[in-house]
Amino acid sequence: MRLSAFFVSIRGKLLLVALLLLLIPFIGFRFVQQMEQLLLEGQQQVLVSAAKLLSATLSDRPQLFSAQGLSADAERLKLLALFSSADPETAAQLGGAYVPSDEIEKMLGVVAKPATRIWVVDAHARVRGLAGNLHASDEKKATPGLFQQLYTMAIRPVVRLLASDPATAISEDPADATRAVMSQVERALLGQPNAVSRPSGDGRASVMSAAQPVWQGDVIIGAVVVEEANRGAQSITLAALESLLAMTLVVIIVGFGALLIFAWRLAFRVRRLQHEAETAIDQQGRIRGSISGSSAGDEIGALSLSLEAILQRLSQYNHYLEQMAGRLSHELRTPVAVVRSSLDNLRSTAISTEGAVYVARADEGVQRLSSLIARMSEASRLESMLVGADRERCDMVRLIAGCVEGYELAYPASRFLFVPPPKPVAMNVIADAIAQMLDKLVQNAVDFARADSTIKVVLEKSADGVCIRVENKGQPLAEAAASTLFTSMVSSRGEGADTGSHLGLGLYIVRVIAEHHDGHASARNLDDGSGVRFEVLLSA
Repeated sequence: MRLSAFFVSIRGKLLLVALLLLLIPFIGFRFVQQMEQLLLEGQQQVLVSAAKLLSATLSDRPQLFSAQGLSADAERLKLLALFSSADPETAAQLGGAYVPSDEIEKMLGVVAKPATRIWVVDAHARVRGLAGNLHASDEKKATPGLFQQLYTMAIRPVVRLLASDPATAISEDPADATRAVMSQVERALLGQPNAVSRPSGDGRASVMSAAQPVWQGDVIIGAVVVEEANRGAQSITLAALESLLAMTLVVIIVGFGALLIFAWRLAFRVRRLQHEAETAIDQQGRIRGSISGSSAGDEIGALSLSLEAILQRLSQYNHYLEQMAGRLSHELRTPVAVVRSSLDNLRSTAISTEGAVYVARADEGVQRLSSLIARMSEASRLESMLVGADRERCDMVRLIAGCVEGYELAYPASRFLFVPPPKPVAMNVIADAIAQMLDKLVQNAVDFARADSTIKVVLEKSADGVCIRVENKGQPLAEAAASTLFTSMVSSRGEGADTGSHLGLGLYIVRVIAEHHDGHASARNLDDGSGVRFEVLLSA
């Protein structure tokens, strides 16, 4: 099946409709993106609130920012503060700018949470407190099961194309981080609370931070900066994408499977209905089969029931037409016999010369009616004879050769040529029926043959049986007439043909005999257009 033809079919259209299921992951991905944005905004608000809370806690407590808390051994305190800090790399990078306050660091140690870093800076840009870091705590994970392993192998690589895995460690340069924080501190010391987001050093995450000033009355004595990586939002986004992709795959697989099964079932029912409709009527228009009605309540079921009812009505009408010839011949015999006997009685009486002419014309009409009745009776009796007759094995060459010899005597004005096969051909046939079939073919050829032309009768052995051909030179067949010549009560006689009365039963008899021998009859023009060839193929 060509690709274009497939998409025109019901299955192709349903496949296109099923592709709409692919919108599900796209819509879900957009939803996850919006959810991630909302989570980031919420995380930013939480940081701002935390910074405000710390600012309020440190405000109006000037002793926290005084230098009295430092002992004489400042270097020793700095060293202790450095190694006790949760972020030693950043503390080491600050150098002399890191002047820790014990109280502030104790307070920050209480409120700090994992993956969060808190800065407290005084008005002289000295870091008085530093707690926490941006690295996530290492959590031990259970050994994944088989399903989890399959899930990880199939789903997670696709999700990684859409979203990066949240990093457990934020890679950043301490100097860059310090400069970014101090930039926020400068604005906070000017009385401008601010919240920003900056990318991490490796670009795998971003760091959000919020800065708030610390007040002593109406004077700003410091600033608080709270930092946090967006690892939580990334983790939620990643989990949501994985769940979305898993559910989407399940929906698409189930949906595609259901639609394909439905399409296959629908196409199967349509093809079955088409096959039944094609085989119910043969090439000659006769009803040879039936359409099995469907009990389904859908449109295809209703169509099959309608076709079944139509076919039954056509079968009844065709049966009536097939029996009409026999009924007419039976009904016409009595009135024709009455007319014939009346004409015989009329001839035995004294009639004038003019009356004798009319009697002769009436007698000619009766003769023609009798001939028509005989032909209709012949067609009616033929089918009954074929059903009850037994086949016998005979030599087809001798049978047809004998018939051709008889035609030379019956039609002295016509010339005949018989072309036999090189070897005898024996078949199980009804010899009388084959002779009658050949009679009708030759009679038709004689009626249409051009004067002084030769009628050729050919017998050939084929792979499936034998082929009998009768060719005559004369008027070719019309294209529309070739398919209806072998139908009952159909006659196509043009200029140059016999003008006698014909009911179109001769070639119908040919078809009936051929089909009874598991064969078929056909007609076509000769290749050069000079005449017509009738061909009958009989199965061995």
